[in-house]
Amino acid sequence: MRRPAVDSISCALWVAILAVGCSGDGGENDDSTFVPLDARPAYDAGPRSRDGGARDAGELVDGGFRDGGLSADGGTRDGGVEDAGRDRDGGFRDGGAPRDAGPPRDAGPARDAGPPRDAGSARDGGALPGVANETDAPEECDFCNLQFPASITINAGETTPEVYGRIYEAGVTEAPGPGAGIIAEIGYGPAGTDPTASTAWVWQTAVFNMIGGNDDEYQGTFTISSAGSYAYTFRYSLDGGASFSYGDLDGAGSNGGLVFSATQLGALTVN
Repeated sequence: MRRPAVDSISCALWVAILAVGCSGDGGENDDSTFVPLDARPAYDAGPRSRDGGARDAGELVDGGFRDGGLSADGGTRDGGVEDAGRDRDGGFRDGGAPRDAGPPRDAGPARDAGPPRDAGSARDGGALPGVANETDAPEECDFCNLQFPASITINAGETTPEVYGRIYEAGVTEAPGPGAGIIAEIGYGPAGTDPTASTAWVWQTAVFNMIGGNDDEYQGTFTISSAGSYAYTFRYSLDGGASFSYGDLDGAGSNGGLVFSATQLGALTVN
């Protein structure tokens, strides 16, 4: 029986295969396997994530969505919305309510100097200090008087005009300013009474006014609320108030010819 013609085709194919295998590097066989180009797998330009899924670059990181691609378990890894204007809990972050300096500060209520100060409180009703007149002791001043005015008329509750008295003490009153250690007081009492012996007189501190020659001049006022007739004068102390020399209109003191008289006092009428 005659073989089919396929045997001649098979022989031709083997010849072609042998020819290819012998070509390339001088006919030496390196046992390498030849793979046709069209049999290779297609190249994928994008890297794969760990689970083989595609990974994209996400959106730009400028306040939009940021996507880191797929997570390790294959899920989408999303960084969430990133907004520079939000605080950590997602709420808006602002500067808070505006701050002001509060209500204006003032210096507080106005302060005044208080009620006017007078020359001192009146002294009455106590025991009489020592009387230096006509003692010729060092405590008796050389000269003292009620200088001016000799008489006053006022209404009840009114204050008298200024009343003046003078004192001279050798070595004390000649210097400028008030003489050291001198106390001067102005007082009033019922008309016809003797200030050197009556506790009904009211006394208050007089203030220095000026130098008059060798004398120191003092001044003072007083107020009487009850109508009536009164007497007034000055008295002076050189020993801190332990004793006083009482003055009158024609002068008193240890100098020759000077004698205090209760009939030579100022006359005050209060209507």
